Amino acid sequence: MLGRKVFFIYFSFFYFIPAVLSFWIGWHRNFINPDDVWLKITLILSLYLGFIFIFYKAMNVNVKEIVFLSELCHKFFYQRKVFLIISVIFLVVAIFFKINYGLSYRQTGPRISDSGFVAWLMLIVKPLCFSFVVFHGLSMKCPSRLDRFSLLVTSFATLLALVGAIEVVILMVSSLLSLFPRLYMMLSKVDNKRGRRIVNVIIRCVLIAIAFVGLVFVGLANKIGIEEAFHRMTTQDGIFEIIYYLYFRISVHVISLAYVAQDVVFSLTEQAKSMLISADAIFYRWGILTLSGVERPEITSLNVLNYFNTYANPHPTKEIGSSPGPLASFLYIPIFPISLIAASLYTAIFISMLDRVGRMQVSVLSPKMALAFFLLMVFLYSPIDTLTLIGPALISFILYGLAILGATVVPRNR
Repeated sequence: MLGRKVFFIYFSFFYFIPAVLSFWIGWHRNFINPDDVWLKITLILSLYLGFIFIFYKAMNVNVKEIVFLSELCHKFFYQRKVFLIISVIFLVVAIFFKINYGLSYRQTGPRISDSGFVAWLMLIVKPLCFSFVVFHGLSMKCPSRLDRFSLLVTSFATLLALVGAIEVVILMVSSLLSLFPRLYMMLSKVDNKRGRRIVNVIIRCVLIAIAFVGLVFVGLANKIGIEEAFHRMTTQDGIFEIIYYLYFRISVHVISLAYVAQDVVFSLTEQAKSMLISADAIFYRWGILTLSGVERPEITSLNVLNYFNTYANPHPTKEIGSSPGPLASFLYIPIFPISLIAASLYTAIFISMLDRVGRMQVSVLSPKMALAFFLLMVFLYSPIDTLTLIGPALISFILYGLAILGATVVPRNR
């Protein structure tokens, strides 16, 4: 149930709600205004959901090789001393990262290829440590005392090394698991006792509100600074700006789909252009690793291409990405409807994986659901770039995927 519930939330937030708002009040002023695309969008979304349903039903089987891999992952993520060592390394690296870069690294810092050793080390240590948080957050047992200490260290390190709003979810989960593990487990389950259920709902709402404020604040602060973010969140005009900004943020997948449906899906020329850009980006990333001196392409990913395609006034020189989402990302490549079927299969795989994490009913307003939402954000925000480009996204994809597999194994007594 976890996978289906969290995908319903994800689809509602990033497709259904922004599509309704865009149809009702118009596209956000930051975006282009595509013409007559609503029928195409509706058709593509309907086919997407239909294929997901078919693939999801077909995946309800246990494959021996996957079960074996899951057991190996389960044993690895239960290694308490390994987690402790990694969390301490993460904390040390986070301290140096805070001194040298800080919260706005992703927005104003140097490119990854031009960053120093600390930033490169952070690209590996942070997702590795986060993968242990994912494992413990999805598992069915409270962590041991040593794991709780490692989770607490991870919380401090995450606070120092925050560069993205979505990382607030990891901060919340690791903090709860380290300080209040039984509360975390209790809040994640659906309680049938009315009195306890009401108390749990109140606690969940408070935690979700705190996490939401944290997400918005970090998302603003890493772009405009801490003082300006605080000012906007404490003034009436600033709050209205934030609401409109949130409308902009949740609409990116829909506007990307609108553009692709209008100009790419039935254009082999545009699809070939996208493939060439992806190929150039792959060779460039490989050239960085091998020190072969490959010339930097003008557009380094489909994210950047999507930014230039969907924004009304893109910055001509600054490299900014715009996540196309699972549908537009796959539809940038040939050939429709094969690309649509591939997007549906890819999505169904992760829904099925999350559904295999335990078999209990998971509350919608729970830390575990927030963690699952974080994972879908990682897996679905730009799949083609994630799978083809060597970098932070691919590292996170692999480690979080292994952590989910490990969490699907029914825990034994430790």
